[in-house]
Amino acid sequence: MTIPQAYRQAIRSAVIQTGIVMVLSALVMDFGDTARVALVVVLVFWGWIFVTIYRRPDKPTAGDLSLIRGAVFQLFWRRSRISAIGPGSCVPR
Repeated sequence: MTIPQAYRQAIRSAVIQTGIVMVLSALVMDFGDTARVALVVVLVFWGWIFVTIYRRPDKPTAGDLSLIRGAVFQLFWRRSRISAIGPGSCVPR
């Protein structure tokens, strides 16, 4: 599958952001909890990107490109906040 020209800049930005999120989450010393959250976020994010490209390969909307460029940080922050206040978060290890 080739990346359509209309998506290339947004995809390049998303790849860089994904790398940053994964590297920084791997460096946090919390027994891998942050890395697992980041992995879930990255899988959901890239799944959404593939579906978007499949549905609109030639004419992406401005919203599609905007979400591809900046959604990985927002998803990671929201997901990490949810897991921080979820069940078992106050239990010492």
